[in-house]
Amino acid sequence: MRVAWRVENWVEPFLYRTVVLRAFLLPGNHVEEHIAHSADTLFPILEAKPFARHSVNPWTELPHLFSIIQDLPLKHMYCAFEFLFGSPRAIDFTHPLFSQITHLEIFDHPHTLDPSNSVWHNLATIPFLTHLAFEDPFFVYICLTLLSTCHSLRVLVVRGGPQWNRLGNLSIAGHRDEQQLAKDPRFVMMGWGIRDWQLGAHGGTDYWSQAEDWVAKRRSGDIDARQYRIGWEETGTLV
Repeated sequence: MRVAWRVENWVEPFLYRTVVLRAFLLPGNHVEEHIAHSADTLFPILEAKPFARHSVNPWTELPHLFSIIQDLPLKHMYCAFEFLFGSPRAIDFTHPLFSQITHLEIFDHPHTLDPSNSVWHNLATIPFLTHLAFEDPFFVYICLTLLSTCHSLRVLVVRGGPQWNRLGNLSIAGHRDEQQLAKDPRFVMMGWGIRDWQLGAHGGTDYWSQAEDWVAKRRSGDIDARQYRIGWEETGTLV
C-alpha cells in the first residue's frame, strides 16, 4: 500500500497537466484522451488536490469560468475571451491570469468582437507572450500593430480552415499591410486541424512547431524570405 501511494502521488498530476472545460457534459464525455470537466467537477479537484493548480494547458469553451482559472499558473491558453470574461468590454489582458502565458490562441470571431478594437492591441501587454494565433483570418488587420508592439513575440499565426486554403484565400494578397507583413518572418498563415492543440499537449508536432520551423527557414534563406504562407501540402498532417 505504501508503494502504491507513492506511485499515485507521482503519476496522478499528469492527469491534470491539461485541463479541458466544456459547457455541456454528457456521461463519459471526453476529448481524445482528456477528461472533460464542468465547473462542478473541476472545483472539488482544485480544492482537494493542490498539484492540479500547476496545470499548464487549458482548453475551454465554458462560459463564466474566470473564477475557476484566474489563480492557475497557466502557460498555454486556447480560448474565446468573450466567454471567459463574460463580455467583450470586460476583456483585460493585463490581468495576472496572463502573467505567465507564453502561447495563446484566440477563438473569438469578428462578428462578436471588432479586431480593430483597442482590446486586441492590449495583447502586447502580456509580458512573456512568444506565440500568438488567431483562428479567424480577419484578424490579419491588427497583426502589423502587434508585431511592432509585442516585443517578446516570436511567432504570429493566422489560421484558416480548408475552405480558405482550397479557394486560395489563405493569403494577404491585396491587403493594405501586405508588403510589411510579408517582410516579417514571424508572420505565418496556415491551415488548422481538429484537436491540433492536443498534439502539443502530448509533446507532438503541433502547428506551433510547424510555424516555428517555417520562421526559421525564412530567416536562414532555406525558403523565400517573403513566403509567409504554409501551403496545404505542408499542413496536411493537421487535417
